[in-house]
Amino acid sequence: MLGKRLRLHSIRESTVNVASRLCSVAASGTIVVSSSVAAALEASEFRLVPQSLLRVKGVDADLKTYLLDPQSLAMATG
Repeated sequence: MLGKRLRLHSIRESTVNVASRLCSVAASGTIVVSSSVAAALEASEFRLVPQSLLRVKGVDADLKTYLLDPQSLAMATG
């Protein structure tokens, strides 16, 4: 049971770590998302602009990031 709890904690910790890093690189008033979020939004009306790779401590590979285009956000939210 301990091993299962530890893995779940590890997954949560990684998610929170990535979210924190994305928040720290986003300029005021912008939204930066990971490639997994970008893939989920692919079929939506949101336009995503590829950004630089982001090195995240505790994550094995650099993360590809995307900037949510503010104009597409404004159109989608009316």
